[in-house]
Order: sequence, then C-alpha cells, then structure tokens
Amino acid sequence: MDNAPGGGPTGGPLSAIPPGRPPVSSARLDAAHADLVSVVRGHHNGVLTFLLLCGAGLEEAGAAVRVAYAEANELVVRDQKAWKKLPDPGLWLRKAAFNAWRYPLGSVPRGVAASVPAVMPAGIELAEVIGPALTVAVAGLHGAQRVAMALELGGYRPEEIGEFLGLRAGEVDDLMAKAWAALKDGWAAYRAPGGEM
Repeated sequence: MDNAPGGGPTGGPLSAIPPGRPPVSSARLDAAHADLVSVVRGHHNGVLTFLLLCGAGLEEAGAAVRVAYAEANELVVRDQKAWKKLPDPGLWLRKAAFNAWRYPLGSVPRGVAASVPAVMPAGIELAEVIGPALTVAVAGLHGAQRVAMALELGGYRPEEIGEFLGLRAGEVDDLMAKAWAALKDGWAAYRAPGGEM
C-alpha cells in the first residue's frame, strides 16, 4: 500500500527520537500533536467502520485502532509536518489500522501503550463505547453495500468498485448513497433515547 506505516519503537514523544538526531522543540511537537488530534477526531469513526466492514471483531478493531494511532504518533515525532504532506490522512489511518488488524506481528510497535494517550483526545469515543452502535449499523447493510463501502474506505475509486461488483458508474453512486444513508440511520437509531448505548 502506498502509505503503509512502518513500525518502530515508541515511547514518550521525545524518547522516540533516534539517537543522534537534534531534539525537537517542545512547541513544535505540541503543535504537531494538535494537528494529529484534529485528524484523529475527524476520522475515528471512519477507521472503526472500515475495520468492522472488513470483518474485524469489536475487540480486534479497538486494539488495531490503538496501534494505528501509536504509529501516527511515531510519524509525527519523525516529521512534524507529516499530516500536511499526506494526500489523504484518513486513508493513511484506515490502512494503518487494517495492517495492525491483519498483520499484528509485523505492525505492532514496541511500547504502544506509552504513546497512545498523546493522540486520544477527550471526546474521542473508544471502540468499547462507540463500537456497538457501529456494529449494529454495519450489520444492517446488505452484502453489496458492505463490499462497496469497504472498498471506498480502502481508497478505491467508483469505477474500480463498479468493475469489481459488475456495476455501471451510476449504479455505484446509487449503491453508495443508499449504503451511507443506511449506516447513518442505523447508527442514529441505536444512539437515540432508549437505545442500548
């Protein structure tokens, strides 16, 4: 994958800097982490949804998300402008989480727990909280909707999705619109008063 993240030793923000590299200023690193928090906040639900669509269990998805955010933290430590350089930060996070789920032995950095708090801001609901709602919503999609949505979140273009499913471009657009509407309706119903949150 184009933006596949690399594993590496993790720890506190400054402890992860390789020996011999000049220390990063605290203000610059804080600003970079603020950017990362914004990215995580905007894409968190999409990352979890993608993993569930691909067949991950809720516990597996939660663990993979934590690893992906730890790897994102490592990226920020190595390059404070990393998120500004990525063409699609959400896709990077989804790929990182997918790799952590499918290839855990090769992708789990050492000391993951130490770096996760730096990128899990207040207001971000972890998989244990928001996951049940997403699980119910995803379960309400029919097969073609699930496949199309997983492919879209995985970075495939509509024409590629259509080729895979044997659909014309207009049919893909219609399928995706109905899939997103069904997902949002199912999630909203589950989170409504009286739901099982």
